[in-house]
Amino acid sequence: MTNQILKEPIITEKSMKQTEGGSYVFKVEKGVTKNQIKEAINSAFGVDVVEVMTINVKGKKRKSGQHSIEISGYKKAIIRLASGQKIEAFEEPKSKKISVVSRSRSEQKKKEEKTK
Repeated sequence: MTNQILKEPIITEKSMKQTEGGSYVFKVEKGVTKNQIKEAINSAFGVDVVEVMTINVKGKKRKSGQHSIEISGYKKAIIRLASGQKIEAFEEPKSKKISVVSRSRSEQKKKEEKTK
């Protein structure tokens, strides 16, 4: 039943910042209630849900030449958990964070010479 209610997590910059405060964002089926979403989260992840907020996101119209295409909307649920609880699927492993440093070859050679 939880697979029918919870479609997928919404992972954006904004939703990942909300996870620090204990809020998580999911796409859910259009006809479900807040209580059904709360029960689905409890059974799927084993956490205590404090609050469920839902938003009906409207579909958008796109033009493709002469034709107009409508992209269907969806229902979004923002879940707030009890303090100190987390959903592990959303947590990013710290070892996989990438730091990118770009240097020119001459700077790299200078750095290598200094370390020798």
